[in-house]
Amino acid sequence: MLKIWANTASYLYLRDLHNQEMADLYSYWETQIEEHSIPRQNVLEPEKLLPCFNNLALVKLESVDESVLSTGLDGRYAMVGANLKRLLGKDPTGQWLSEVYSKTLAEEISSCFQKAVSQRQALYYRREFRILRKHFGYYRLVLPLRGKTQDITSVLLCIYPMDQSLRDAKQWQKDIRQAEARTRQDEADKRAWAEHLKMEDHTDLRRGMGLPKL
Repeated sequence: MLKIWANTASYLYLRDLHNQEMADLYSYWETQIEEHSIPRQNVLEPEKLLPCFNNLALVKLESVDESVLSTGLDGRYAMVGANLKRLLGKDPTGQWLSEVYSKTLAEEISSCFQKAVSQRQALYYRREFRILRKHFGYYRLVLPLRGKTQDITSVLLCIYPMDQSLRDAKQWQKDIRQAEARTRQDEADKRAWAEHLKMEDHTDLRRGMGLPKL
C-alpha cells in the first residue's frame, strides 16, 4: 500500500502569508470586523475578492452526527474558484466534505473549520504531503463569516499550492501513479525474496540466487 505522509502547520502572522493576494484578502476581511464580532458574509464586496477569486471557496457549515465526521461539523461547497477545481481535478460545488474527501482528510479540514468557529478568528495553515520523494502542499487561509446572528455559518477559504508550477490535478495524480507503481514493484520484489527464502533445500536456495554449490 502506498504510504502518504501528511503534516499540518498552523499559524497566523500577516507577514507569513504566502503572497500579496492572500495578505490583501486577510486585511480586507479584518477591516470588516465589527465590534466584538466577525464579518457578515453579505458585507463582502465581490470586487475586493477579484485578485484571488479563482483560488477561493465558500463553504457553508452544518452540524452533523459524529458517525459522519468525528468533529461533528461538515461543510458544503457553495462556490469554488476555477483554479481550485483544476487542482482538485473535479468540481465539488454543492458537495459536502464527507462526500469529496476520504474520512481522514475530511476530518482534518473539518477540525480546521471547527477551530475557526470556536476561536472566532482567521486561521492560516500550511498543509504538506510526501509521497516517496515527492513533496506536495498548499497554503490555506480560513476566514470565518457569520449570518444575521452572531453564529458563524460559513468560511471563506483561500488556497494556493506551495509549488507555483502546480496548476492541474493531472500533475500530482501522475506522480501518485508513478509512486504506486514503484510501491507495487517493491512489494513484488519482497514477495519474490520471501519465496526464495522459504526454499527448504539450501542447495536449491543457492542455485535460485545464482550462486555455486558449496
